[in-house]
Amino acid sequence: MKKVFVVVALGILTCISRGPALAWQVWSGNGHEYQAVLAPGGIDFFTAKASAEAMGGYLATIHSNAENSFVYSLIADPAYWWFHYGAADGPWLGGYQAVRIEPDGGWAWVTGEPWTYTNWGGGQPDNNRGDEHYLHFWGNASVWNDHGYTAPLSGYVVERGALVPEPSALLALAGGLGCLASVFWRHRR
Repeated sequence: MKKVFVVVALGILTCISRGPALAWQVWSGNGHEYQAVLAPGGIDFFTAKASAEAMGGYLATIHSNAENSFVYSLIADPAYWWFHYGAADGPWLGGYQAVRIEPDGGWAWVTGEPWTYTNWGGGQPDNNRGDEHYLHFWGNASVWNDHGYTAPLSGYVVERGALVPEPSALLALAGGLGCLASVFWRHRR
């Protein structure tokens, strides 16, 4: 009986905790969680996108000035910025130019949400070099720039919906409850 209780307790604790919670921050505006991720060796847009999805989220999508300010607050540390040739390139966000109407048309979010808010830096987007179709923070400020996907940036911002238990946690909980039900069933006979 003691062993079954331990299994159930572990299942419940696994379900309640999502692993290390110290890096995820909740924005009250939508209840979503955000995490800034450093990539000291640099990371391209598609690798950042795949990494965000592997974390159970997606590259951050921004829909208001308040949300933009919140997300920027997560990456205001100089570690998230590459300073070069008088410019500062910040982390990747989840915007890309789905339809190439240069320089500023056809932008979309990786989630398919409507593109209703922008915060472009001065003169941006500019499609410099003809291959800048991906969104990132720029100028060591909370403004945006278009960038080439292969250009390595020092990080990205992940967003995920409201807190829900991960599937593995639910399986552990179900297994624990199944064991407990089995023990009670045997003792009732």
